[in-house]
Amino acid sequence: MAKRKSKILVKIALIAGSVVLVCAMMAAFILTRGTGENEKFEKRIKPLIEAGKPRENAIKFDELYHEFAPYDNDAIKFFDMWKVDKKSADNLFGSAGSFYGAVYGDPDNDKINSYFEIMAGELYNALVPNFRYGMIVDAENQDAPAFKDFHRMLDSFLNSQKFSPQNVIRLYGENATPFKLRDATVNISEKATENDLLLLCIYSHGNVGYLNLNWEGEYIPDLHSKYFTYEYFSQFLENVKATGVIINEACYGGSAIPYFKLGQYPRVVITQSEDNTPAFGHLLSEKFFLPTVVMDNNHDGLISVAERFDYAKNHIEGEYPGLDNKSFYLHPQISDDWNIADDLYLGE
Repeated sequence: MAKRKSKILVKIALIAGSVVLVCAMMAAFILTRGTGENEKFEKRIKPLIEAGKPRENAIKFDELYHEFAPYDNDAIKFFDMWKVDKKSADNLFGSAGSFYGAVYGDPDNDKINSYFEIMAGELYNALVPNFRYGMIVDAENQDAPAFKDFHRMLDSFLNSQKFSPQNVIRLYGENATPFKLRDATVNISEKATENDLLLLCIYSHGNVGYLNLNWEGEYIPDLHSKYFTYEYFSQFLENVKATGVIINEACYGGSAIPYFKLGQYPRVVITQSEDNTPAFGHLLSEKFFLPTVVMDNNHDGLISVAERFDYAKNHIEGEYPGLDNKSFYLHPQISDDWNIADDLYLGE
């Protein structure tokens, strides 16, 4: 009887030992598998963490996009888009099917990639066209070397920022007349929408309250001789729905600000001089349109209108020789009543 009990106990012990062994093996397998999955997970999110992305956000991002790992530079850029606007980023990825397509695609066909339009803020929309229009008015001598050099630089800038050639109107020399400027403004007002941007650059002689453009011998009500008053011109600008960036480098250009800043659509008005001082050619624009990352004060990879103005102002502000051996202080001006200059960009 004792032997039988002993055999039973032995069997029970063997069975128990086997069960324990099996459990231990299963636990080891689960632990090993868990460790392996964790290692894969950490390896996946490592590029995001090394790029300075918060771990909590990286984990949430990986939950959605782990099937498209490993995460390269395109994925890191897409992560930034996703963090700013998850809904739009998800929609863009769904349409493109890849990080590269979602970042560099242009689904709204406005020649601006989706990355820029999401990162640039509320004034842009990756799913709605944001076209850019330009009016460049220069009444100076077209044969002068300085004129040619400046406009080569400006044309290069506009091309780099993907302004469509058909959306840029240039009025140079004899074509820089009050009437053609008026008609060009009407032309743009008939096409541009509130989703678009207008860059208007004026290089001309001027005085307090008016531009001294070239003359065609025609008559415009309230227009005296060849002088084109800012008050008169502002009536046509009022009909342009696009967000406006107006650069006026005429002498006494600051006197344009009270008129140019008015309107129901956002505008930033920049002048080389105040309303009581002369100006010099393209002095401000020569710095404003430079393609340099030095302007990127907040290091976000984008250069705003405010950053461009600050850069230009810091380089040209100061004392200059005037007529009759009298010097004057050049103090560039910016009017930003809509508080948009920090988040307004001329292109990518």
